[in-house]
Amino acid sequence: MGATTKEIISTLNVSERTIYRELAALKQMGLIRRVGSDKTGHWEVTEANLE
Repeated sequence: MGATTKEIISTLNVSERTIYRELAALKQMGLIRRVGSDKTGHWEVTEANLE
């Protein structure tokens, strides 16, 4: 199960810039990964973090 950036912005009710900054940090830590293209893809929690 994944979430799009727009879904995350709507759910958390924060600015778009805040979401992009936090997603970049989570991606750098290896906690999430992008699945699919920039336009139609979504973010998923990495397998290593589900254990």
